[in-house]
Amino acid sequence: MAADWNEIFNQISPNANEREIETKFVVPLIKDLGYDSDEYCFQFKTGLGTNAVDFAVRSNAGRGDKFHDSMTEPFLLIEAKKPSEDISKPSHINQLMSYLSHVNCHPARFGILTNSVQIQLYRSHGRVVHPLTKVLPLRDSKAEETLAKIKGLVKTSAKALTICVYNNKGGVGKTTTAVNLAATLGIIGFKRKDFVFNNNSKKNVLALDFDAQRDMTKSLFREPAAKKLRGLSFSYEGCNILSKDKAPLTECLDKNISLCEAIYSYKVKSKKSGANAKVSEVPLFDVVPANDEFKRYGEDDCKEKVHFSKLRELLSELRDKYDYIVIDCPPQVSFFSRSGLYAADVLLIPVKHSDLASLHNAAKVITEIIPQMNELRKEAELTALPVFYNDEEKDIRNDEKFRGREQEMFANELDFIVKSYGENYDLKRYFKKITAETVVIPSSATISSHSFERLPAAYKSMKVLNWYADLVKHYFLRPAKEPELNQETDVIPKKSEKVQAGIDADKVRTIRSTLYKDGKIDRKEAEALFKLNKQVSGADNDPSWKILFVEALTEHFLKDEASPGAVDEDEAAYIIDKIKADGIDGAELDLLVNIAINAKSCHESFNAFVLESLRASALADGVIDDDEAETIRKVIYSAVRDKGVEQSYADFLFDINDSVSGAANSPKWQKLFVTTVSEYLIKDRTSPGKIDGKKAEWLIGRIGSDGKFDENEKALLSHIKASAKEIHPKLQFLLDFFGYKFGYK
Repeated sequence: MAADWNEIFNQISPNANEREIETKFVVPLIKDLGYDSDEYCFQFKTGLGTNAVDFAVRSNAGRGDKFHDSMTEPFLLIEAKKPSEDISKPSHINQLMSYLSHVNCHPARFGILTNSVQIQLYRSHGRVVHPLTKVLPLRDSKAEETLAKIKGLVKTSAKALTICVYNNKGGVGKTTTAVNLAATLGIIGFKRKDFVFNNNSKKNVLALDFDAQRDMTKSLFREPAAKKLRGLSFSYEGCNILSKDKAPLTECLDKNISLCEAIYSYKVKSKKSGANAKVSEVPLFDVVPANDEFKRYGEDDCKEKVHFSKLRELLSELRDKYDYIVIDCPPQVSFFSRSGLYAADVLLIPVKHSDLASLHNAAKVITEIIPQMNELRKEAELTALPVFYNDEEKDIRNDEKFRGREQEMFANELDFIVKSYGENYDLKRYFKKITAETVVIPSSATISSHSFERLPAAYKSMKVLNWYADLVKHYFLRPAKEPELNQETDVIPKKSEKVQAGIDADKVRTIRSTLYKDGKIDRKEAEALFKLNKQVSGADNDPSWKILFVEALTEHFLKDEASPGAVDEDEAAYIIDKIKADGIDGAELDLLVNIAINAKSCHESFNAFVLESLRASALADGVIDDDEAETIRKVIYSAVRDKGVEQSYADFLFDINDSVSGAANSPKWQKLFVTTVSEYLIKDRTSPGKIDGKKAEWLIGRIGSDGKFDENEKALLSHIKASAKEIHPKLQFLLDFFGYKFGYK
């Protein structure tokens, strides 16, 4: 029976809280998408600490279990927000994207953000999460149309991820990237013991040359010319040759010929082992080359003959055949580049750290060109991936010369770009400072020399393959099994050693001496500390081990040359990734707290992770003691500093208070709860002492939301009544009512 959406929406107040949206809207939504009550679960644990997404969904069909019971391999995640929340808010989008990246959610292919007024569908493709729709309306008779579209996309979405390689600047290695990215993705699944992705199944990849210069085509194919030219002889053995039997790409564009007619299978020579082994041709990936007429296919001709949306239409019939489609575009803004951007799901932007123009042009692409293109796109918006550093003269991650003045100038330039172009954009997520985890593709004679053989360097050279494997791992694919770190040092035991009795005081002194031999803790030593702590977690360790672990790693992160005293987005992601593996222990929790308290500033993702970790720890026994209350107080007030308490922290305290209501909590907990929530309500910089309608509605929605009205909430209302200079009438009525009913002053 179809849901009566008008009736459902009539039951949802504009001031409804998230729980109401979950029960009154999301549950009917799940049923409308075709799932039964045993095919979804509430508060699904994502695998990162205590983090949980509101709903996870998976069909039981063809499975030997019921998802509600097993809660494994979810297919769809749903995160609900209040009607007053804007679901296009970056923090909400980042939250859903983060959930889709957590270990328990890796199988999930889709994610939904909704507040019952609007809805947006996202797709998870390996490591990439991108929107499949724009923000769609649900009210004003739009619900059935919108939800039918969501249902159709969830059931029939094509499997290919389309990647456009583009920067509005030449000379940054776009074609080299496109060719070797396609080759690396194509190599996955081959039985090569020396390649980290050998456990993945074969990927079907299509590379498309959409540049009039035809560099990709020339690097992979020979023209079908005569064998003798001006007395010269050419050998075609082992080369892929263009054929006159294939349809030219230009004819596919203006004569409506299927793109299937223009596809070549790019093959490489492969010799199997054995005495009688024969050389055979192995398909590596498919290619749509650019034909010679492209250079006569000028901008004016394009406007007359075909719209730039034509490429997207042509690719639509191929999206179920391939796992990845890689488009190589020219640097300038033209018909070809606009076509590639319009057709793609995501944009990969190569830059050079020493090329100012490539950096600034990348910023213009993100802040100017993509928004213009997204206004024209009828479906989902194009998603830009963070820039990566390509064709560098040296591996600047490990080059000792890339220190001091050069590194400082580069960091300053990134800050300048972020501030200059980023008024309406969070460019820090795209322009990241160079660390050991940054993707850098160094230049090498190997890359260019193999072009004479018409071979991708990633196929010919293991060194180059591993460079591009790093890029693939970082941006696109999760390996079937994560490779183990190979960072053994004197600090941690070898793999063959088992740490059962824990670390005693003598061992801690030895480790401390080793770590501080050069006066600092580097990244390799930090990795070793994290790894050792995982090995000894739960063992009978000397207390000095936790002290050393916290002290050394706090110093490592807060004395970072790139961001001294601060935890930026990259460092936050690194710390969270290290700590979330195998759950969080006491030493790691102490480390998080110590960093949060001592840092000058921390990225919001780090603060959120610390609070969630504290929540899980505090609620483990259902009671808040003195130490826990004091720790929570320090972390919150370190995070807000001069900004003042924000609603998220007030919500955090209410959530904990609801969970421990009625327990024998420390008096410090009530004081922290009352003082901090009151500060959010009353100490507003724009209207100090005044509680406006928005905050009044928030408090009304929170008080007693768990069905109880406890002593801490009574104390809060009493404090507000005594301290606020002006209270909105809605809240004043509540204060008077509860004061009369429960007899507090």
